[in-house]
Amino acid sequence: MMEFELLRSFAAVAECGGFHRAAERLNLTQSTVSQQIKRLELETKRPLFRRTTRTVALTDDGEMLLGDARRLLQLEEAARRRLTAPPLSGTVGLGAVEEVAGGSLPPALGLFASSHPNVKLEVPDRREFAADRAARRWKTGRGTTAVFIAQPRDSAFASAS
Repeated sequence: MMEFELLRSFAAVAECGGFHRAAERLNLTQSTVSQQIKRLELETKRPLFRRTTRTVALTDDGEMLLGDARRLLQLEEAARRRLTAPPLSGTVGLGAVEEVAGGSLPPALGLFASSHPNVKLEVPDRREFAADRAARRWKTGRGTTAVFIAQPRDSAFASAS
């Protein structure tokens, strides 16, 4: 199984065009980067770079691996960010007209609530919600975000822009 650390060094050597610059970018010694590339080549049983005393170039197998390595490293970074990010918290007030509230909104809100248990969702009864009242709340600064699918009946929102 390819280790992310080996793939990170491999991508750095390919992008930097050499072991010395890759080592500087990764804050490792050149010897460490070289050993990691050797381990990766042993694991893949293929040479990944053509080396001369002055240049380093990817082999065809190295070119093929580079795209995959970049995608894997991006996925690893995204997963790391999601797992280390502080959980969302606070209150979200949401008003929706009947056409939206009765469709796909309830399952979407359920999924959101289960994914973010520290967020309190406030959804007023549909009889209490009116788009024109939401426009006034937004205009007076009591609402921080507003999305209107249809223009409200009165001109409160029209003059808010």
